[in-house]
Amino acid sequence: HCLNHIREILQCRMDITPVTTEYFEGINVEVGRFDQIHMCRDFSKLRSWMKEK
Repeated sequence: HCLNHIREILQCRMDITPVTTEYFEGINVEVGRFDQIHMCRDFSKLRSWMKEK
C-alpha cells in the first residue's frame, strides 16, 4: 500500500507549476501560495519518451 502510494505520487506529481509567495507586511513574513491549479502528467508519455532516448 505505501509503496503504491509513493509510486502514484511520483507518477502524478511531475508538476512544474511554480509556487508563488505573498508577503504580509504587518507580520513581516512571506508565505507560499498553493492556490494554483495543478495537473497530473501523462506518465506513459514520459516513459515512452525515456525509452526512445
